[in-house]
Amino acid sequence: MVKGYQDFVDGKADEWIGIKVVDDYTLQFELDYPFSPFLSVLAYNSFVVVPKEDAEKWGKEFNFHPVGTGAFILERWDHDQRLVYRKNPDYWKKDEAGRQLPYLDGIEIVIIPDNTIAYEEFKKGNIDVLPAPPDEYYEEIKAQYSHLLQERPELGTYYYGFNNSKPPFKDNLKLRQAFNYAVDREAINELVIHGRYYPAKGILPPGMPGYNPNLRGYEYNPEKAKQLLAEAGYPDGITVDLNVNNDPRHTLISEAIQAQLKNLGININIKVLDWGVHLDLCERGETQVFRMGWVADYADPDNFLYVLLHSANHGSKGNYSFYSNPKVDELLAAARVETDWNKRMKLYQEAEQMIVDDAPWLFLFHYTTSLLAQDWLKNIHLPAFGDYTTPLEVVWIEK
Repeated sequence: MVKGYQDFVDGKADEWIGIKVVDDYTLQFELDYPFSPFLSVLAYNSFVVVPKEDAEKWGKEFNFHPVGTGAFILERWDHDQRLVYRKNPDYWKKDEAGRQLPYLDGIEIVIIPDNTIAYEEFKKGNIDVLPAPPDEYYEEIKAQYSHLLQERPELGTYYYGFNNSKPPFKDNLKLRQAFNYAVDREAINELVIHGRYYPAKGILPPGMPGYNPNLRGYEYNPEKAKQLLAEAGYPDGITVDLNVNNDPRHTLISEAIQAQLKNLGININIKVLDWGVHLDLCERGETQVFRMGWVADYADPDNFLYVLLHSANHGSKGNYSFYSNPKVDELLAAARVETDWNKRMKLYQEAEQMIVDDAPWLFLFHYTTSLLAQDWLKNIHLPAFGDYTTPLEVVWIEK
């Protein structure tokens, strides 16, 4: 995308010719081709300018010695235990009244792997903020701590991918559609996830530019699923393997889907795997059905549709379902270079409907994000990108 990138990362060039320093506060990028989402990509939190001297000093260890222009400075990092930050006295930002930010003197992030312990510590008042409150206590939280709970839709999608490059799902549209009609997303959401997700019709989540509320998806229709299953060549049912990564929520959802599909003669063998093994199998296409999710890196439909479903991205680049449709590729490529916003969104909506009709995935849910915050913590709010992007520079404590 940025001119000279490949030569630079391959070691064929000493400089990245597509990036030029104009002055102390300005960089100039030269692209290989028009790329309309480029400004959105630059807003991704991983794309920051870092001090050259620090990058050279630390080399590959730079990630463990971060330097930035944020509101807080990393003071101590006890790996797998805690991170301690202090206020940045030179922070560039002020509030609307002209007061220097941040308000807080510092932040301590404590790593507590056990959900029960973390929740108990919050209830005792030993933790100010608890991101992603655990599912197993959700009903209690709603009943007793709803005034401390924040929830909102997150720009993310939860799906099961079919391996479109191998039987039984390769070239078998009716089989893929049968699975989609066979799952009662509403029931699973209410009974298993306590209503914390939104049943999905397609790929783009609500709130994402280009989201189409009129998208034609797959309603729960077991009779139609049974008919399509027979037409797909499996009148007596089928047995398939489902890979899920090791997480209690994923296991519960997979078991609920397993029970629903069994009623139609579809037998699901659930394989619970460590994340590294799971991802490796997805990248190599050594799956039949696999659990996966995606949360936006930047607020542009390109980050979902092109990354996850363009044929150029098969395998490790993001298209783990190995889905291919030349017309979809054409639409997504056209959308990348289209500079008229409304025309771009129409191209993405057309591509998404085409993808949904092809059913390369079992479309399941859109995520929500949530946190618990003590009532003495003021002006804390939850962005659509999730709790890790909560702007703590404007938060203060009032006890």
